[in-house]
Amino acid sequence: MCFRMSSTPVLTLKNVEFSYKKSHQAQFTLHIDHVFYEWGHKYAIIGPNGSGKTTLLYLLSGIILPQIGELLYEGTAIKPTTKILDMFPIVDIIIEKYRSAVEIANLYALVRGQNVHEVTNRMKEIAEQLDIKHVLKKPFSKCSSGEIKLASVIIGLSLNPKILIIDEPHQAVDPRRQDIVTQLLNEYVAAPHDKKMLIFTSHHLRSITEFSNVTIQLILDGRIVGQFSNEAVKKGLVVIQIPQNKLSSPNSYTFTEHAITVKKLADRTVFILTYESYESFKHEIEALTDKVTMVHNLEDLKEIYA
Repeated sequence: MCFRMSSTPVLTLKNVEFSYKKSHQAQFTLHIDHVFYEWGHKYAIIGPNGSGKTTLLYLLSGIILPQIGELLYEGTAIKPTTKILDMFPIVDIIIEKYRSAVEIANLYALVRGQNVHEVTNRMKEIAEQLDIKHVLKKPFSKCSSGEIKLASVIIGLSLNPKILIIDEPHQAVDPRRQDIVTQLLNEYVAAPHDKKMLIFTSHHLRSITEFSNVTIQLILDGRIVGQFSNEAVKKGLVVIQIPQNKLSSPNSYTFTEHAITVKKLADRTVFILTYESYESFKHEIEALTDKVTMVHNLEDLKEIYA
C-alpha cells in the first residue's frame, strides 16, 4: 500500500521484504510496498502481536536492513555502514541488564558527541515528572518490566534525538505514568514544523487516541493495510465479515469505498472501517451480514480474520 506525500520524506521504505522463521511456525515475511515518514509527525504502528510491528521498527531504525528493497534516509539508501546519529531507537536489544539507565545514557551521549552532564540533568528532570528517580542508577537486572520501559523512555527523551523510535511505550506501565509518558511524547513532537519525528508501536487503540496529531498505520500479516488519523479511530474500528455469495459485485456497495479489505477467504471477505464510517453505512452492511465486531484491542483481530 502506498500513501501520498506532502513533503520530502525523512524515512522511506520501498518494495521491502524481510523474512524470518518464527519458532515452530512457518516463515513470516514483512512486505512493504512504499511507506514514508516525515518531520514534525508522530506515527503509531498498530496491530496484534506477531503482525510485524517490531520487525518494521527494526527496519526503520536500521538495526536490520531489507533483504529485498530499500530503506532511504532523506533520499539516500541506508547501507550496513551507515550511521544515523539523528535517530535513537528504543527497542529491547539496547538494554544491557547489568548497567543502569544513567550509564547507558552516558555511553550513548559520548558516542553521539553530546554533553554527558546535560543529558544526565535532563534524565533527572524527566524521571522527576514520572516520579521514578530511584530507577536511574538501578541496574536493569533489578528493575521490573515497567521500570525498564520507563527508564528506556527517559534515556531516549534525554538524548533528544531528531527521530525517536519506541516499541510499546506504555507496556507494563501503570495508568498514571502512562498518561505522563503520553504527555512527554506529545511535547517531544509538538508541532508539524518541528524537525523531529516519533514512531512507536501499540496494540491498544485507546492509548493511541490520547496522542495529538498522530498518524496510525495498521499492520496485519506483515503488510500495512491502512492509515488513519487518531481522531478517526477514537470510537474504535469495526470489522465486518461478508459471505462471498453476497459480494458477487463488491463495487456496487458504497461502504467498500470507505473500507479496508483485510482478507479474502474462500467463504468470506473481511473488511475494516472506522466506527464513524460503519455508522454511515450501517443499514447497507446489516443487509449483507450480522458478523460485525467492534475492536479496541488489536489482539482481537487475530481471532476474527484467522
